[in-house]
Amino acid sequence: MTKVFVADIALIGENLTVYYDRISPYRQNKIQKLKNVDDQKRSLIAELLLAKYLGRKPRYTVDANGKPTEEEVEFNFSHSGNVVLCAVSDGPVGADVEKVRKVNLDVAKKFTNHEYESIVNTQNPEDKFFETWVKKESF
Repeated sequence: MTKVFVADIALIGENLTVYYDRISPYRQNKIQKLKNVDDQKRSLIAELLLAKYLGRKPRYTVDANGKPTEEEVEFNFSHSGNVVLCAVSDGPVGADVEKVRKVNLDVAKKFTNHEYESIVNTQNPEDKFFETWVKKESF
């Protein structure tokens, strides 16, 4: 079964270290390397969502590609703007969230011809672009 959790970074204040007892040393180190406070919040909240699901601090191993894995579940984090998403599953899982915004549709030329045509031939090309983008990213 797959479960998806979503949160807004506005939910927490500027002092992120008060949450460090709930997240892995791996995530703490990653957060400390980020310069932007909103990026730090996104990273923190993603793991807080996973920790809430697990009922404990996550325990990571990191594969050769740098992808963290948790011993009990498969998971995937995504964030865009103020939104953070954590998908948790008993099997492989992918998820993506994107803030719909103005985009240069030339980027869509890198998609398949069918995808590109469906994007440019719709009334809301930005919406269709991001719908296609999140499907590709989550896969």
